[in-house]
Amino acid sequence: MNRYVNLILIISIGVGMLGVGMMVWPEWVTGVMSHTSQAATAIHNLVTSLYLATTTTYQGTNSAHQGTSSAHQGTSSNKQKSSSRHRERIFTAQELQQYGSQGGTKGPYLAILGRVYNVKKGKEHYGPGGGYEFFSGRDGSRAFVTGDFTEEGLTDDISGLSSSDYIGLDEWVKFYESDYKYVGKLIGRFYDEKGEPTSQYYDAQRWISEAYRQRESENKEKKMFPPCNSEWTPESGARLWCTNRRYEVSFPVW
Repeated sequence: MNRYVNLILIISIGVGMLGVGMMVWPEWVTGVMSHTSQAATAIHNLVTSLYLATTTTYQGTNSAHQGTSSAHQGTSSNKQKSSSRHRERIFTAQELQQYGSQGGTKGPYLAILGRVYNVKKGKEHYGPGGGYEFFSGRDGSRAFVTGDFTEEGLTDDISGLSSSDYIGLDEWVKFYESDYKYVGKLIGRFYDEKGEPTSQYYDAQRWISEAYRQRESENKEKKMFPPCNSEWTPESGARLWCTNRRYEVSFPVW
């Protein structure tokens, strides 16, 4: 690179000297230039080639640097994904039972809709003698909304529930997602041995979505047709009134 700079400097000095010569001996310089036009063209081509070669080399180096940076970012991203997969554990029912109300040093754990959470920070509720001890070490999804805490009621079978129950179950899942640490998935009704969703998982999501749509539809009907009430007293007779969030309409009934 220094060689190219020196060459450009020499050429610049020569051009300067040529300018001085034009001022002192214009006829002599004109004659010399008429015989050296080909040399000047050659010098111009050389300088142009040097410039292009330098620019190409810089661009190639910059592209290689960008490629290395992209490869590094890709490797970092892959490491993060691999780390995330490593942290997620796949439990069998027998393994989850080991994290029951006693819980050892890590638990207790519980599952809802096949997702396993560490509820150690709520051990006063999920540990020995706690009000929710029966949820630890198992997936008792159905009991979260039915209130049936018997062995038969503490099941992950959520078929046949009401729309409000499905919404309530989804709200429980959101609660554990926000308040407790997710640790993995339970092999069984909702996830297979690889941790992939089963057909019953998709059934559950469909039931929950339908429940939300039904609630939205009912709310729209209430806005259009507000609920009405009636009463009768000997003093004032019968009265009918309808209410909504904004106002109440009341009128006598004869």
